[in-house]
Amino acid sequence: MRFLLITATLFPIISFACSTSNEKGFEPYAIKNGETSYRVFFPVSDKASQPMFIDGITLVVEEVVGTDLVMSIDNQFASAQFELQPNAVNSTTIIGSYNFGDKEGTILAFCANWKAFKLKDLLESGENV
Repeated sequence: MRFLLITATLFPIISFACSTSNEKGFEPYAIKNGETSYRVFFPVSDKASQPMFIDGITLVVEEVVGTDLVMSIDNQFASAQFELQPNAVNSTTIIGSYNFGDKEGTILAFCANWKAFKLKDLLESGENV
């Protein structure tokens, strides 16, 4: 047990991250559905050479709240809808968590593989979809 603990501390933390960069073709976006309603879309796969698959979407409003969103998945995108006051858009971050080793979600990888984007940037990307 001690050997395992000592060995684990010798590895840098980054070695536990499966993919830290945004790969070509990885293009999440968001759309506004009304005055206070938004929907975010994240690709099901992170498009890495050894792809990881989405297991959650989190909404964080700075100094206010952080919560997991209920998502639905189609063939290409995972999406989640939420309500948000327009004055909170600039302080909101959406995080896609990519920690499944397969599309079905039966293989969990302990990667800390998060893709974080400002909501305002996702909305700008959504204008081009």
